[in-house]
Amino acid sequence: MSGIACIFHTDGRPAGPLAIRAMTGAMDYRGPDGIAYWSQGPVALGHCQMHTTAESLEERQPLANENGSCVLVMDGYLANYHELRTDLLQRGVRLRTSSDAELVLRAFEQWGDDCAQHIDGEYAFAVWDAANRSVFCARDHIGLRPFHYHWDGKTLIVATELAAIIAALPERPAIDRQMLAEVMGAEFLSRDKTAWQGIKRLLPAHTMRCTPDGPSLRQYWQIPTEVTIRYPREEDYIDHYREMFGQCVKAAARSHAPLGLEVSGGLDSTAIFAVAQGMALAGKLPAPEMRGYTFASPAGSAADELSYVRDLEQKCGVSFTASPLFTPPLDWYERQIAADCDLATYANTTMMINLGGQMVSDGCRVALNGQGGDQWLDGTGYYHKQLLADGDLKTLFAAMIEDLRAFGPRTAALRFLRYGVRPFVPKPFEWAISPFRQKGSQSPNAHREGLQWLAPDLRADLVSRREKARRKKRRGWERIGQNKIESPFQLRFYDSFSRQTARLGYEPRSPMLARQFIEFSARTPERIRRRGEVRKWIHRESMRGILPESIRNRQSKAEFSVVYLQLVAGLKEFLQQLGKDDDHDLFQAAGLGCLVDDFCSAPIDSMVTWEVMGTYSSSVLRRIFPEGIK
Repeated sequence: MSGIACIFHTDGRPAGPLAIRAMTGAMDYRGPDGIAYWSQGPVALGHCQMHTTAESLEERQPLANENGSCVLVMDGYLANYHELRTDLLQRGVRLRTSSDAELVLRAFEQWGDDCAQHIDGEYAFAVWDAANRSVFCARDHIGLRPFHYHWDGKTLIVATELAAIIAALPERPAIDRQMLAEVMGAEFLSRDKTAWQGIKRLLPAHTMRCTPDGPSLRQYWQIPTEVTIRYPREEDYIDHYREMFGQCVKAAARSHAPLGLEVSGGLDSTAIFAVAQGMALAGKLPAPEMRGYTFASPAGSAADELSYVRDLEQKCGVSFTASPLFTPPLDWYERQIAADCDLATYANTTMMINLGGQMVSDGCRVALNGQGGDQWLDGTGYYHKQLLADGDLKTLFAAMIEDLRAFGPRTAALRFLRYGVRPFVPKPFEWAISPFRQKGSQSPNAHREGLQWLAPDLRADLVSRREKARRKKRRGWERIGQNKIESPFQLRFYDSFSRQTARLGYEPRSPMLARQFIEFSARTPERIRRRGEVRKWIHRESMRGILPESIRNRQSKAEFSVVYLQLVAGLKEFLQQLGKDDDHDLFQAAGLGCLVDDFCSAPIDSMVTWEVMGTYSSSVLRRIFPEGIK
């Protein structure tokens, strides 16, 4: 995971070397293969280099074109590397190296602000465009590579990490209490906000051009909302999926070092391993070798998946390296907050540190994971609506029989009304079917809905914004994919996971979050993913004969609340002490007492762990970084 930094003074002031060096110094762990700079007049660029592919070994960033009119810094890799390279060569573009960075630079020269429409992969980059006296930036389709920026009316500061931007500012900005309230309440609403006022994220699938008039943003990609891939036979969908899935795995597997694969025992990560192994055996894997890694979770716990991993080992004739879950004490998170200038990573992400460290010790620079499978393969009951709209009554009848067997008559009827009939009912008449809608159960901890532990002004603001977000939320099967793309929590996770893996020294890649994978999911009928209680139907069918049947037919999922066990006592004591402070602008003592009661009385897998960790994290951030102190 490389790091990028950029300073652009739009008023013409020279960008001196000190600030850009401070920025790269704040994230120097992203530059194990070197840190370099470029500056000219009002702009300065910095790059922390980490080589992950054979092509990147030729890379020297910041990368300038022949006359210096365009200079680029980039973090990431291209999934459409070969297609883009072929396209540029056919257009007569002269390439000096085989690096991904040069392809992006040439794409900018060729298409300007439209270049992102021709670039696919996981990336974040910034280009100094001397001819237009401006900086152009872009972030990948789903935000897998971090991109933060600060604009004060005269100066644009861009960096991979928050700490790098803070290092360049003359004064540390104020902490954003609204953002902290979201984290403390586990109500993730804001996509571009960070813990610091004035420091924002560039949204996924967006470009930004900054001129003396300021930054202007543009969205270059949207998830499809119409089903456009239709086949007469189920076998055709399976063949298409298997080919597409293989392409995504192969594109992500490009590495000059041993390729690591995180294998939990679930459907997604095991499928990626099995497909990659097939490529390796056929001599088609774009990496010199591959190695599998898994968790050694506590035996018998809900996190223990070793029996499934052993079945895959036997099927594939390999042996995986098992690493214990990383479960640090509470003060470890405090040190992390101080180093990152950010809220703490959640424990079920931190738990992967031992596994990642083992991969790096074994020489891996790239690791594939199964993130995205649950989002884009699970499917919904809206196959009822699609079949009705298509007039495919034969298949609809078969689907209703499947539902009847899976759920029983009452639930099957309710699902048909909700997912089949209701989408066709005009909003003014939705009341007509409301008696048939399933009612949610009353929360056993109703005060959590009221966020009673937050300071009154934060609670009122957050509740108001939550209700507005609920009213604006896109509904109907056509908008499900868009809601997934726009998840604020996912962006926080991608940023923190990227930082964690960069500190360890490797680059995670997610084939099931590739643009090609997401578009296939959005453009195909729901029924190929969901059938009654069977989720990921097409994935299961495509893995027939490739995965062990114990995994292919698996309906359960691992549950990792066990990683919070050793934090319980410390968090309880922390909250109790916090509740004694009546002069705190984030919390309310009485509400904290209720939060403590919830946390301590519930089973570990039902605890309000996100709210408690968010409260702990926010309080520590506020204490470490007092207002007005650099």
